[in-house]
Amino acid sequence: MPQRDDRIRLTPALLGMPAQHSTRVVASGLLDELLAAQDRFAAEDAEGLHDLRVAMRRLRSWMRAFRPELSDTVRGRTRRRLHALASATNEARDTEVVLDFLDRQTNLPARSRATARALAERLGNARDAHVRALRRTLARDLTKVTRGLAMQLESWWERHAVDEPRPVPSTSAVLADAIHRHLRRVDRALARIEPPGKADDLHRARIAVKRLRYLLEPLDESLGAAEPIRQLQALQGELGDARDAHRIAMQLVREVGEHSARSARRRALTSVGVAGDDDAAPPETAVTRAGLTELARRAHAARETALSEFTTRWREAEIAALVEQVRAVAARLVAG
Repeated sequence: MPQRDDRIRLTPALLGMPAQHSTRVVASGLLDELLAAQDRFAAEDAEGLHDLRVAMRRLRSWMRAFRPELSDTVRGRTRRRLHALASATNEARDTEVVLDFLDRQTNLPARSRATARALAERLGNARDAHVRALRRTLARDLTKVTRGLAMQLESWWERHAVDEPRPVPSTSAVLADAIHRHLRRVDRALARIEPPGKADDLHRARIAVKRLRYLLEPLDESLGAAEPIRQLQALQGELGDARDAHRIAMQLVREVGEHSARSARRRALTSVGVAGDDDAAPPETAVTRAGLTELARRAHAARETALSEFTTRWREAEIAALVEQVRAVAARLVAG
């Protein structure tokens, strides 16, 4: 990832300014990161899709955390269009996750290796088609959305009641409140994860951890955010490994079912002497089914390993210590 825009750093000066001002400065820097990532993706950079998704998540997460401070000028339609564009990247990313898993599989039985190669070729073609469609979508829509958002971030409105004057809260105070709010969500989400670890619970916890990390990332090192950021990133990674392995296993299970259904259809058609409309397709053999089943078993084993590593590394004491570290960062914000 290229060096980040200096505007994304919350300096002491920005922390002391009204939240409506500083949140827009950071959002503008995150928006420029998104545009730079889009350029790399359009130029077919190897890490372009990953960088693009990360930049979208950072910007959308920041805008979500400070919705009250931004809502006077940032339109709901803009948020919805950004959400739609972010969702458009999911298929390509999900396919890449399965391809990465297949690439890591070693010492497979011979018949499973053939299945893995055939599946990787098919998914690679599907991924390439998703990426081409995504480039067209972004070229058509992203520039328009980001241009509008840039204009919406250029100013903010301030309204005061004459008979009830109120001070404008500083960025440090608003950010400290946001950190506490997100920290409670992380705590609740992690508490929900119990063996065997439901996929939805893992996903919610990972999202909560990620959003809290994005809040801390712009802070100066003097506020002590570096270590909790590092730990949150590690926690996010372990939750993500378990979640991804579950998704891979479920996709492979679906592949087994679809292959079996096609094979059964062929046999039924053959038994009555009817030519099927998919005769040109290669026959579904026991080798294919066995190979897919072996890959699904391995994905499930990877999920169990990731969950075991998570529960071993992140016991109640470790989570409580991380929570206290983040609370200390928020306290320094208010005290400073």
